[in-house]
Amino acid sequence: MRVCLLAFIVFLAGCTQSSKMELEKQIALKNDAPEKFSVDQQEFEMIPFYRPYLDYVSEQHSIKGNRDEAFSSLVVQHLQNWINCRKRLLV
Repeated sequence: MRVCLLAFIVFLAGCTQSSKMELEKQIALKNDAPEKFSVDQQEFEMIPFYRPYLDYVSEQHSIKGNRDEAFSSLVVQHLQNWINCRKRLLV
């Protein structure tokens, strides 16, 4: 009886980890395109930046040590590049 219970617990522990990892890989973002709207004849554009943050979070499992560098390269640099491209288009 104890052997069966132990085997069942080991089986459950092994299954949850792999399904969790598969679930993380299958994250699908909704509303990841810019959205425009107007208020009192003023136009606004909301631009979501979910993907760089998700990339950073998924990299946390493999990064050891300085995570600030990873955040800078995966999130901040991406945002800076996007802002610089927008500035060039406006000029």
